[in-house]
Amino acid sequence: MKEIITSILQAEECAEQIVLDATEKAKKLLEEGEQKVQAEEKKAVALFNLERKTTLSKAEEEAKNQYNKIMEKAQLEAKALKDQSKDKIEKIAQKIVEEI
Repeated sequence: MKEIITSILQAEECAEQIVLDATEKAKKLLEEGEQKVQAEEKKAVALFNLERKTTLSKAEEEAKNQYNKIMEKAQLEAKALKDQSKDKIEKIAQKIVEEI
């Protein structure tokens, strides 16, 4: 009978140790999981910021290019109008001079 009780107590101690070990292992796994999640979150935020900067930079560059094209076209049109006006002014001035 004493052997049975000793055996039961040993089994209980063993079971207790198994539970403690499993609990400790679960805590470690949970901590590791949380650390991995935090590391992945930092990576995701860094990647997002990099992509945001890249996208913004590309958008700004495209806007500058479009602005430059529009300004170049406007300058050419303004020069053409100026040249047309100059010719007309010279003709009108010549007529005025001829009439005087």
